[in-house]
Amino acid sequence: MRRMMGWMLLLSLLFCGCRSKEPDTQPQNGETDQETETGTNVDVGVSTVCINPREENEITLAGFGNDNRGYDGILDDIEVGCVVFSANGVKCAVIAADILGWDMEIMAQLRERVERELGIPQDNLLFNASHSHSGPTTQKNTVGIGVVSESYNAYLTELTFQCMQQAAGDLETCRLYKGTAPAENVAINRRRVVNGTMQMSPNPNEACCNECDVIVAKRGNSFKVVLFSFGSHPSILNGNYISAEFVGAARTVIENRYEGATAIFVQGCGGDAKANITDETQTRFISNRYEDVYILGNRLAQDIIRYIDGGKLKSVKGDVAVKVSRFSLQLQKNIKKKEDYVTLAEENRGQYLHKVYRWYYDHYDELATEVPFMLQRIDLGDSLTIVAMMGEVVWGYDAKISALMPNRTVVVAGYSNGVYGYICTAKMYPEGGYEPDRSTTIYQLPAGYLPETESNILSSAAQLCGGGSE
Repeated sequence: MRRMMGWMLLLSLLFCGCRSKEPDTQPQNGETDQETETGTNVDVGVSTVCINPREENEITLAGFGNDNRGYDGILDDIEVGCVVFSANGVKCAVIAADILGWDMEIMAQLRERVERELGIPQDNLLFNASHSHSGPTTQKNTVGIGVVSESYNAYLTELTFQCMQQAAGDLETCRLYKGTAPAENVAINRRRVVNGTMQMSPNPNEACCNECDVIVAKRGNSFKVVLFSFGSHPSILNGNYISAEFVGAARTVIENRYEGATAIFVQGCGGDAKANITDETQTRFISNRYEDVYILGNRLAQDIIRYIDGGKLKSVKGDVAVKVSRFSLQLQKNIKKKEDYVTLAEENRGQYLHKVYRWYYDHYDELATEVPFMLQRIDLGDSLTIVAMMGEVVWGYDAKISALMPNRTVVVAGYSNGVYGYICTAKMYPEGGYEPDRSTTIYQLPAGYLPETESNILSSAAQLCGGGSE
């Protein structure tokens, strides 16, 4: 495989070095006004490991309706990162990777091994996927969007454990800070009614993520970790090359700005948003221009840098705590008969959906009627919480989950601990479209979730989050 290092280096120099000019009165080198505050003493360890496939892994790329999407090379490295937090005998870890989604078997193996060998309880591990559409296929609960390579999954599992082991061995006493940086024009809603039907098309009039949560760990006056969370599909590229997409570019810019810092990206509630790369009329997405990866990544990174250098971070005090809630989400009734899938397969012969519908025919008697779901709450002090949700969570959940804990900064992380389809709001079901309807087939779901899914999730979240009393 040929890695396009020259092209990557050119763009890196062009965009990563173009930090927006700040007035001379602004703090420099990350020495922000919040240095006068005393953050909580939390032990923090961090590590990142490159997870590019080896040639013998024989992978296909994941993320689009194409079971034969090849692998022609590497545009930029993909990685797994881990941050371990430890306070008063309680440890937790956030593991973030440049993949479409975490496979359930991989997570189960890692949870058991990490608890046994590193002493971090299984429920205290948060696995988040960036949802890059330019990484290897890893999920066995999908069909028609790539073929899983068992050798790559084994390789990824081992590399992830190494990363977690290194982070656990890197613990240093740090101070924690939090903030929410404005991040306009990075994402755009992708649901718009065209000719009476809901289409995947740019919609600047519908809400999507417009801010970026930031968690900073400092040792003395130097940055150790900059964890940032934003909600949007990293799907600018649709070719046959490996890439961490614009979130990887953002990490590079941040690390170049703060010497010694490790940047970790956590995907938020980006199920109904895409990168804001459109034509002038904002009616059509523009895809597969590699320069846009760095333009958008730099845009997001500069929003974060301006916020941090403006002295706006607030200190976090308190201990680490973890709670989880597990329940099931019910699916709508499957109205298709077994023979219907034969008809659909024949109607789509020569297309990726042919294989999809053949899979449904072959597994008809095993099709799911409900799906396991997990909510995870990680408190990092008395004013900062991460709420992790399974699935491709749409933006509407961010404000509703955050409102349950009005006295805390709440980072709502979708794409966490597994992905079983889109987690839509109730209003999206009568609107129709890809997320509540058509997307279910690729996740081996015979029908969409019930419209009352939102109320069920929020009810469980209210119990997990203390009913809003905290």
